[in-house]
Amino acid sequence: MRFDSTDVPVNAQADTQASTSVDFTKFTEALEDLRSSLAQRIHDSNCEMLSKLNAVELGVRGDLLKVKSLLRQYFETACRVLERQGNTQTAQITDLKKGLMAPVGTILGDLFDIKKKQREQDAKLLSMDGQIAAIRSKQLDFQSKIAADILSLSTQVGEIADYLRGGAAKKGE
Repeated sequence: MRFDSTDVPVNAQADTQASTSVDFTKFTEALEDLRSSLAQRIHDSNCEMLSKLNAVELGVRGDLLKVKSLLRQYFETACRVLERQGNTQTAQITDLKKGLMAPVGTILGDLFDIKKKQREQDAKLLSMDGQIAAIRSKQLDFQSKIAADILSLSTQVGEIADYLRGGAAKKGE
């Protein structure tokens, strides 16, 4: 009994490897697409946050300028009152300052909260970058293991074919 190329496909190993590499390519492309999509979303989120933060910061600056102007007017008025009424109005001016400082303190507190949230968001983004890198590393390790397993299987199939050819040759004698 003799085997020829129709009985045992000689190129079967190459065909299997080619189709497997196509699957790895698709998997790698899908992973790259996922990474690109995540990076784009992160970028878009950062841009949106920065835009909102800039808008809030501009609003806060405008409000601070208004408060500064109001404070200047109130202080000028208070100075005129002091000139007219003397020291009896000192307590009222102090209360006025306190009343004006409370809104400014609130605005500054809000600004600090916004900056804190931005730092937290940056930390989350760094964490996501680390997770993506870990996934990519695991995927590369998995690809290496699959390639080694395919090579081992193809070697074993070759040995089985050689064994079968050897057994058939003995029966033919």
